[in-house]
Amino acid sequence: MKITVEKLDEVHVRVFSNDPSVEQELSDFFTFEYPGARFTPQYRARLWDGKVRMYDQLRKTLYVGLMNYVIDFCERNEYDLLMPNDLMTRSGVTSNEVFEFAKWLNPHGHGKPIEIRDYQIEAVTEALDRNRILLLSPTASGKSFIIYTTMRWHLENNRKCIIIVPTTSLV
Repeated sequence: MKITVEKLDEVHVRVFSNDPSVEQELSDFFTFEYPGARFTPQYRARLWDGKVRMYDQLRKTLYVGLMNYVIDFCERNEYDLLMPNDLMTRSGVTSNEVFEFAKWLNPHGHGKPIEIRDYQIEAVTEALDRNRILLLSPTASGKSFIIYTTMRWHLENNRKCIIIVPTTSLV
Protein backbone atom coordinates (compact mmCIF):
# COMPACT_ATOMS: atom_id res chain seq x y z
CA MET A 1 0.00 0.00 0.00
CA LYS A 2 1.09 3.55 -0.68
CA ILE A 3 0.24 6.87 0.98
CA THR A 4 0.96 10.12 -0.82
CA VAL A 5 1.34 13.52 0.86
CA GLU A 6 1.11 16.90 -0.88
CA LYS A 7 1.54 20.29 0.76
CA LEU A 8 -1.57 22.45 0.33
CA ASP A 9 -0.57 25.50 2.35
CA GLU A 10 1.27 26.38 5.57
CA VAL A 11 -1.43 24.71 7.68
CA HIS A 12 -2.66 21.67 5.75
CA VAL A 13 -1.36 18.74 3.75
CA ARG A 14 -3.35 16.44 1.51
CA VAL A 15 -2.90 12.80 2.50
CA PHE A 16 -4.38 10.19 0.18
CA SER A 17 -4.06 6.65 -1.05
CA ASN A 18 -5.23 4.66 -4.05
CA ASP A 19 -7.00 2.34 -1.58
CA PRO A 20 -10.06 3.76 0.27
CA SER A 21 -9.54 1.33 3.15
CA VAL A 22 -6.16 2.93 3.90
CA GLU A 23 -7.83 6.35 4.07
CA GLN A 24 -10.40 4.88 6.48
CA GLU A 25 -7.53 3.57 8.62
CA LEU A 26 -6.01 7.07 8.59
CA SER A 27 -9.33 8.53 9.64
CA ASP A 28 -9.62 6.06 12.51
CA PHE A 29 -6.02 6.71 13.57
CA PHE A 30 -6.62 10.50 13.73
CA THR A 31 -9.98 10.27 15.55
CA PHE A 32 -10.38 10.62 19.30
CA GLU A 33 -13.21 11.01 21.72
CA TYR A 34 -13.67 14.51 23.09
CA PRO A 35 -13.40 14.50 26.92
CA GLY A 36 -16.75 15.33 28.47
CA ALA A 37 -18.55 15.22 25.11
CA ARG A 38 -21.59 13.47 26.57
CA PHE A 39 -22.31 16.59 28.64
CA THR A 40 -22.49 18.93 25.64
CA PRO A 41 -25.84 20.01 24.18
CA GLN A 42 -24.83 18.82 20.69
CA TYR A 43 -24.13 15.30 21.97
CA ARG A 44 -27.34 15.16 24.03
CA ALA A 45 -29.36 16.29 20.99
CA ARG A 46 -27.64 13.54 18.95
CA LEU A 47 -26.23 16.12 16.54
CA TRP A 48 -22.65 15.02 17.30
CA ASP A 49 -21.11 11.66 18.20
CA GLY A 50 -18.54 13.21 20.56
CA LYS A 51 -15.54 12.43 18.37
CA VAL A 52 -12.95 14.80 16.95
CA ARG A 53 -11.64 13.85 13.52
CA MET A 54 -8.31 15.41 12.61
CA TYR A 55 -8.25 13.79 9.15
CA ASP A 56 -10.91 15.08 6.75
CA GLN A 57 -11.83 12.12 4.56
CA LEU A 58 -13.69 14.21 1.99
CA ARG A 59 -10.94 16.77 1.39
CA LYS A 60 -8.23 14.30 2.43
CA THR A 61 -6.56 16.98 4.54
CA LEU A 62 -4.60 16.92 7.78
CA TYR A 63 -2.67 19.51 9.78
CA VAL A 64 1.00 19.82 8.85
CA GLY A 65 1.94 19.56 12.52
CA LEU A 66 0.69 15.97 12.56
CA MET A 67 3.04 14.72 9.84
CA ASN A 68 5.24 12.87 12.35
CA TYR A 69 2.21 10.78 13.27
CA VAL A 70 1.61 9.99 9.58
CA ILE A 71 5.21 8.78 9.35
CA ASP A 72 4.71 6.62 12.46
CA PHE A 73 1.42 5.32 11.05
CA CYS A 74 3.11 4.30 7.79
CA GLU A 75 6.03 2.62 9.57
CA ARG A 76 3.74 0.72 11.94
CA ASN A 77 1.52 -0.54 9.10
CA GLU A 78 4.38 -1.03 6.62
CA TYR A 79 2.94 1.41 4.07
CA ASP A 80 5.09 3.24 1.54
CA LEU A 81 5.08 7.00 2.08
CA LEU A 82 5.65 9.49 -0.73
CA MET A 83 6.07 13.09 0.36
CA PRO A 84 8.01 16.18 -0.73
CA ASN A 85 11.52 16.43 0.72
CA ASP A 86 11.01 20.00 1.89
CA LEU A 87 7.90 19.18 3.95
CA MET A 88 9.78 18.09 7.06
CA THR A 89 12.68 20.55 7.00
CA ARG A 90 14.28 21.44 10.31
CA SER A 91 15.90 24.68 11.38
CA GLY A 92 18.73 23.05 13.35
CA VAL A 93 17.94 24.55 16.78
CA THR A 94 19.53 22.50 19.57
CA SER A 95 18.41 21.93 23.13
CA ASN A 96 21.63 23.54 24.42
CA GLU A 97 20.81 26.75 22.52
CA VAL A 98 17.27 26.74 23.93
CA PHE A 99 18.50 26.03 27.46
CA GLU A 100 21.00 28.90 27.31
CA PHE A 101 18.33 31.20 25.86
CA ALA A 102 15.85 30.24 28.59
CA LYS A 103 18.49 30.92 31.28
CA TRP A 104 19.22 34.28 29.61
CA LEU A 105 15.52 35.17 29.89
CA ASN A 106 15.88 34.77 33.67
CA PRO A 107 12.19 33.89 34.24
CA HIS A 108 10.60 34.72 37.58
CA GLY A 109 7.18 33.97 39.07
CA HIS A 110 5.91 35.56 42.29
CA GLY A 111 9.39 37.02 42.81
CA LYS A 112 11.11 33.63 42.66
CA PRO A 113 13.18 32.19 39.80
CA ILE A 114 11.30 29.64 37.69
CA GLU A 115 12.96 26.24 37.51
CA ILE A 116 13.35 25.22 33.89
CA ARG A 117 12.43 21.58 33.39
CA ASP A 118 13.97 19.29 30.80
CA TYR A 119 10.64 18.48 29.12
CA GLN A 120 9.98 22.22 28.70
CA ILE A 121 13.34 22.66 26.97
CA GLU A 122 12.54 19.62 24.80
CA ALA A 123 9.12 21.05 23.84
CA VAL A 124 10.55 24.48 22.94
CA THR A 125 13.39 22.85 20.98
CA GLU A 126 10.94 20.71 18.99
CA ALA A 127 8.69 23.70 18.31
CA LEU A 128 11.57 25.86 17.09
CA ASP A 129 13.37 23.10 15.19
CA ARG A 130 10.33 21.83 13.28
CA ASN A 131 8.73 25.28 12.77
CA ARG A 132 5.26 23.73 12.95
CA ILE A 133 4.24 21.12 15.49
CA LEU A 134 1.36 20.15 17.71
CA LEU A 135 2.41 19.98 21.36
CA LEU A 136 0.23 18.32 23.98
CA SER A 137 0.99 19.05 27.60
CA PRO A 138 -0.97 18.23 30.78
CA THR A 139 -2.27 20.69 33.34
CA ALA A 140 0.40 22.41 35.47
CA SER A 141 3.25 21.28 33.23
CA GLY A 142 4.47 24.79 32.41
CA LYS A 143 2.73 25.43 29.08
CA SER A 144 2.86 29.19 29.68
CA PHE A 145 6.64 29.02 30.03
CA ILE A 146 6.89 26.95 26.83
CA ILE A 147 4.79 29.51 24.96
CA TYR A 148 6.67 32.45 26.49
CA THR A 149 10.09 31.04 25.61
CA THR A 150 9.04 30.17 22.07
CA MET A 151 7.52 33.62 21.53
CA ARG A 152 10.58 35.40 22.92
CA TRP A 153 12.85 33.34 20.63
CA HIS A 154 10.86 34.49 17.62
CA LEU A 155 10.72 38.10 18.80
CA GLU A 156 14.48 38.14 19.40
CA ASN A 157 14.87 36.99 15.78
CA ASN A 158 12.61 39.83 14.52
CA ARG A 159 9.71 37.56 13.57
CA LYS A 160 6.06 38.53 13.86
CA CYS A 161 4.08 36.53 16.42
CA ILE A 162 0.48 36.10 17.48
CA ILE A 163 -1.10 33.98 20.18
CA ILE A 164 -4.71 32.94 19.66
CA VAL A 165 -6.72 31.55 22.58
CA PRO A 166 -10.32 30.30 22.63
CA THR A 167 -11.43 32.36 25.65
CA THR A 168 -10.42 35.70 27.14
CA SER A 169 -9.91 34.04 30.55
CA LEU A 170 -6.85 32.28 29.10
CA VAL A 171 -5.22 35.62 28.31
